[in-house]
Amino acid sequence: MKKQLLSGLATGLLLSATCGTSVAVAEDAAAKIQADFRSTRLGYISSCQPNPDDPNYVDCISTSSTTVQDYSVDNSILEEMIEKDILLLHSSVNAIDPIYYHSLECAFVNEGRIVDYYGEGKYMLRGSVCTVSIAEPAEKIQADFRSTRLGYIASCYADSEDEVKCYTHIGTPLYDASVDNAILEERLENDLDILEDGVYAISPYYYRDLGCKFISESRLLENPYGGGRKYMLRSAQCNIDLGTP
Repeated sequence: MKKQLLSGLATGLLLSATCGTSVAVAEDAAAKIQADFRSTRLGYISSCQPNPDDPNYVDCISTSSTTVQDYSVDNSILEEMIEKDILLLHSSVNAIDPIYYHSLECAFVNEGRIVDYYGEGKYMLRGSVCTVSIAEPAEKIQADFRSTRLGYIASCYADSEDEVKCYTHIGTPLYDASVDNAILEERLENDLDILEDGVYAISPYYYRDLGCKFISESRLLENPYGGGRKYMLRSAQCNIDLGTP
């Protein structure tokens, strides 16, 4: 329950946009921007929609909680902590630029435990969609895969409106020829798990329905430069279902 409502802040800038965005385009942009917000640590419960008075704007409402559990903390300190979260969220979402936080309302909240109060702020981020260039899901996902150590050669394609498939190869380091092949097989399995975990960690909400599997038999190859060493290679596929609620 809310114990104290702090004074709201009217901050940021009001934007002026004249690009004539249609309602349909604005709704599509809002949906994609919301997905970007929800893929971040701080924006995972954000809700975005076209501004009801002007479809050239998208308004995103989100909430941040602080670790402060002292009900007597000074209001300005609580507001400052929430504002830092807002600025961090702003810097994490690049699908829309510029974004300004338009208002902030802070409160102390508890969840039924008498001593467990914490600061919470609800705020709105508003930005113009006039100059937005939003990456298609397959492009974003491919970039995320390629930003990882093991997914740097991944290629991703939209299989349907709600599903993207990514293909890559997983290879082991070089091993001495005497090493049991089962150890190389195990290394491939572990590396595929590491790739999946690494992509998921980038955007847990966005990749909530991500699954990777091998789609070929293992190939045992000799080191082309000699030295009596070997490595193992295997093709993999990762499916991302974007339609899962």
